[in-house]
Amino acid sequence: MDEITTICPLYNFPQEATIVGRIIVGYAELETKFLRPVALATNTDLDTAIRLMYRPHSESARLDAYDAVVRQAAVTHGLNAVYQLGYEKMLACKRFRNQYAHCQWDNDTSVLSFINFDDAAKSESGPTMMEKRHVPLELLQKQEAFFGNTHHHLAFFNRELWSRIDSTVPNLVTPPPIMHAPRLYSQEHPHSPRNLAKAQRRQQSGRAPETAT
Repeated sequence: MDEITTICPLYNFPQEATIVGRIIVGYAELETKFLRPVALATNTDLDTAIRLMYRPHSESARLDAYDAVVRQAAVTHGLNAVYQLGYEKMLACKRFRNQYAHCQWDNDTSVLSFINFDDAAKSESGPTMMEKRHVPLELLQKQEAFFGNTHHHLAFFNRELWSRIDSTVPNLVTPPPIMHAPRLYSQEHPHSPRNLAKAQRRQQSGRAPETAT
């Protein structure tokens, strides 16, 4: 493809690029899970919840508004731990989304990599230091799986809060398995001598290979 008319680094990694795209656009789907708890906490309806949540124009502002409205309702109905876990999951998902939405992709053809000008711009003077960050396919798959787990957790919390406020509403959503947030990126190339040597030692010992993190 013509380098001038394409985002060439991403075209070198079609599988990875597809997952990155789903992470960026999928965050907005997670935010829709804010609406029912906001309506319940404010004793209003979904139309009002939409106005409350989508007049703010940034991910951070919407998450702050959600927290300000819903946290106390969760505490009141004995769901503080469930709420807090979901809130922390959303913070992690926002970090995943933002690092891909605001990065510059590197031309490394062996592994998908990026740099972040926002971080480099924080220096006050002198040369800007830009760190190359690697995101192997295995790591991206873990991040996307975490998005799915977060979606499931928010759905469970929504229904559980609703059922505790209104006893006629059953919670038919089971809680998801526990999943910890994966790393944002890997600073070390997956094909570095150290990692290749580690993989060779694991192969010689008969152990299963480690996935990239």
